[in-house]
Amino acid sequence: MLKDKPTGWSLAVVEVVIMLTVVGVMAAMVVPQFIQAGQDCRQNALLGVLGRVRSQLYLYQLQHEGKYPESSKFVQQVTECTNLTGSAASIETSGYKLGPYLKHLPVNPYSNGRSVSNGPPGSSDWFYDPLIGRFAANDRAAHRRW
Repeated sequence: MLKDKPTGWSLAVVEVVIMLTVVGVMAAMVVPQFIQAGQDCRQNALLGVLGRVRSQLYLYQLQHEGKYPESSKFVQQVTECTNLTGSAASIETSGYKLGPYLKHLPVNPYSNGRSVSNGPPGSSDWFYDPLIGRFAANDRAAHRRW
C-alpha cells in the first residue's frame, strides 16, 4: 500500500533558490547604502569640527591683535587662558583673561587622534599653519582641502 504524501506546505528546491536570489539582490542594494552612511557620518563630523575650531581661531586672532596661535604652543594657547601677547596660563590666573577657546583639541574622526603639525599629509591628525591660521585635517591629502 502506498502512503499518501504529507499534507501541508513545503518548498521545492527551485523555490528556495529563487528566494535566496531575491534576498541576495536586496542585500546587494542595501549594504552599500549603509557603508556610505558611515562615511557620510565621519565626513559630517569632520566638517563640524573644522568649523568649530576655525571659528575659535578667528576669535583668537581678533582678541590678539591679528595674531594666530604659535605652532609650537598651539594646544596650550587654544585650551588655556591667554593674555594679549599670547602667553598661556591655567584658568583664573591673574592677567590671563582671554580664552580658553577650546575645552580640548578635538579628535579627527578619520584617524582618531589629536596631534597637530604643519607637516605633510599623514604626518599628524591635524594641519595648522600659524601664518594664516589655517586649520585642516591632515590624515590624508584629500581631507586637507576642506
